[in-house]
Amino acid sequence: MEKERLAELEVIRKKEAKAEKNRTKKERKQFRDMAKEDDFWVKDDAEQLIMMERVEFLCTAFGSARLSELNELMNESLIEDRPSIVVEHVEQYKQDEQDQNQRVTEKEKVVRAETVVVSGGWVVEDVQLLTKAMVVVPAGTLNRWEVIAVWMTEHGAAKERESKVILKKAKELEKQSQRGPMDAQAAFEKYQEGQFKKNLEGKKNTAESNEGTSNFDIDQKEWTQDEQKRLEQALRTYGPKEKDRWEKITAAVSSRTKRDCMLRFKQLAETAKAKKLASSKAKKAAN
Repeated sequence: MEKERLAELEVIRKKEAKAEKNRTKKERKQFRDMAKEDDFWVKDDAEQLIMMERVEFLCTAFGSARLSELNELMNESLIEDRPSIVVEHVEQYKQDEQDQNQRVTEKEKVVRAETVVVSGGWVVEDVQLLTKAMVVVPAGTLNRWEVIAVWMTEHGAAKERESKVILKKAKELEKQSQRGPMDAQAAFEKYQEGQFKKNLEGKKNTAESNEGTSNFDIDQKEWTQDEQKRLEQALRTYGPKEKDRWEKITAAVSSRTKRDCMLRFKQLAETAKAKKLASSKAKKAAN
């Protein structure tokens, strides 16, 4: 009897989870469509990309109930007020998450500290940041490890490290890999999965957890040389003041979405900035 009762409860749970999943998808679609129709409520390309990421963040962080409330609020608001509403919701969510993280027990803090000592001072977040940097700054980049060192510092590494220390850690990770040379792309995908799970910590929404990362993950399929050349040519052809610039760039690349192109542009800009800082740092050290 008990076995049958548990089986019935499991069936009910799965039905509720499926229903919640469908409701969440519906609310996400409504929120995304609203944003796309008005070019994410901003005109500048850089701001549009930032707002796009905020929309995706909320789509991932919120369940159906909170998304429904947000959609209702956005529909009742003026278009010019919508960007600030999105920003407020993102900041509030992050603040709530930060408050929750501050309630970590003393025991967990001690365990974390011991882990850092054993791993040679590398916290998990810095290892994940390194795997991401190895994708953003690919092999073949001039002074690659110096650039990665600057990039990691700029993106919140727990401590500033010299390039030789980072290279040593990268080699350690490579040795740990059972597949031989480290697959940086796969490592970054694992990093994304970890970030997504972190965003879902403390959630009681089972259906949201089962949803996976499909709606949040950036398409991390590596850009081919041909795609990269077409993108760079399109960026030169269609300047910042070009009307419908990103639509034209997307059409020129042809094999990527508008979002892919904008994110790739942001990635390239970050790499260029890191290279410039690394070069400046090297010159100062030489003097």
